Amino acid sequence: MMRILLVEPDQALAWLLREELEDAGFGVRVCHDLRQAVQAMRGEMVDVLLGDADCLGACPPSALGEAAGGRPCDFVLLGPRDAVPRGGRPAMVRKSADLGPLKNILFGYAAKRGWLNS
Repeated sequence: MMRILLVEPDQALAWLLREELEDAGFGVRVCHDLRQAVQAMRGEMVDVLLGDADCLGACPPSALGEAAGGRPCDFVLLGPRDAVPRGGRPAMVRKSADLGPLKNILFGYAAKRGWLNS
């Protein structure tokens, strides 16, 4: 199971995202701020860091990668627009009630790692 660390300050939205992503077959741990996320990444394996762009956008992916102990980790930001990853920048998915685009990206990362979620 692919492990997702969700960083979302809005508790209601975090709950909704966790429920939907767990129903899609992902393992999800929720943190509400960057400090909690860094602590969690130091203590456990994380395959995807998914977070609010306002929380994670100011922190460069390289710094978050260091927090993961150099283990490979993909990054997806939840923000005001959609943007594909390029040049070391993470993917960005528009915060929306439609989780289809987010799930597509996550399933793509799962396929890249050779994992199948049903």
